Amino acid sequence: MKTTLKKAGFFLITWLLISINVYGQCIVSLVSDSTDTYRVSPQVSGNTIVWYQRDGTNGSAGNIYKSINDGPPILVSTGSTTYNNNPQIFGNTIVWLGSDGTIQRVYKSVDGGSPTLVSIGSTAYAYSPKISGNTIAWVANHNIYKSVDGGPSILVSRGNSTDDRDHQISGNTIVWTGFDGRNRNIYKSVNGGPQIQVSTTTRRNHIPQISGNTIVWSGHDGVDFNIYKSVDGRAPILVSTNNSTLDGGVQILDNTIIWAGSEEGTAHIYKSENGGSPTKIPTSTTSGISGPYISGNIIMWSAFDDAMIRQIYKSVDGGPQILVSAGTSVENYAAQIADNTIVWYAFNGGLDFKIYKSTLVHPAVFDPIPTMSQWGLLIFGLLLMNLGILFIQKIQPYI
Repeated sequence: MKTTLKKAGFFLITWLLISINVYGQCIVSLVSDSTDTYRVSPQVSGNTIVWYQRDGTNGSAGNIYKSINDGPPILVSTGSTTYNNNPQIFGNTIVWLGSDGTIQRVYKSVDGGSPTLVSIGSTAYAYSPKISGNTIAWVANHNIYKSVDGGPSILVSRGNSTDDRDHQISGNTIVWTGFDGRNRNIYKSVNGGPQIQVSTTTRRNHIPQISGNTIVWSGHDGVDFNIYKSVDGRAPILVSTNNSTLDGGVQILDNTIIWAGSEEGTAHIYKSENGGSPTKIPTSTTSGISGPYISGNIIMWSAFDDAMIRQIYKSVDGGPQILVSAGTSVENYAAQIADNTIVWYAFNGGLDFKIYKSTLVHPAVFDPIPTMSQWGLLIFGLLLMNLGILFIQKIQPYI
């Protein structure tokens, strides 16, 4: 009996310790090597992380690197291009900007293959590539272009707007902002069709996002910036119906819309699900909120901690704020999220730029650092085991 109780207590304590570490909110690990150099712009898709890095193989101009399944950095931009930058990834395709010695163009690598030119037929300086499915879009000469299935460059923004930018892709729809001579508006093109204005009731509209048939953006109603949406091409609907101000940084995933706003001078993160009223994400750190971003049931953002160090935080299933960038002790920037993986770069002065990731092993049950309640459970398990042993010792002479 004594041995049985010892085993039970041992298994209880072991389970608690495993829960604290394995079922923790995340495991933080270094993606890039530990050398000091300039690394920024991390992106993630599945088990692949890509970033921009300056190194000796391309002088100060830099290259695109990737890491697969936590493996060592692999050079992606293996061609003759220089000044490679701004990587993006979707599935097994990586796109980026590179110079051919004359002009900056868009390139891609599929399944680890050699770089190929995407912006075929375009002689304008390209920037801001985006990819979704088999469509790659970019900006050149203040217009939006795209290439589908590796085809030639196609002009998307064929209306009377100028300074077209901030484009996003979802399926066969591309959205962007453009200037009509008086106001910055949100536009879209579906299946390569004509340019259609989406924002019809607000001005100073910017940074649209799209998911399925819903487009969201931040626009000014003459008093303040608010969040709006348009579903199936219908008239804009006000999303930020609460009392927040300076609403921006909007993101959308399926039927969930998130954004950053302010109430009485304090920044907050809000969400609206299925067209419902806005609710606050519990945040104890509100200084300098940047983002937010959403993937699945995780909302992620960055903010300053009490020591004024920029950290990465997240909320799972609308729960309390969780520190993601634990242990880096440096400034953390440009976080991105896909599925259960968050990537970012950490800056520690000079040329000390490193790429980190945080992988959610299991929906947050315990934090990686035990809370008071978890320590209480651990102590309770120890006491229970010893009390049981003492009880058996007392009654053993009568058995």
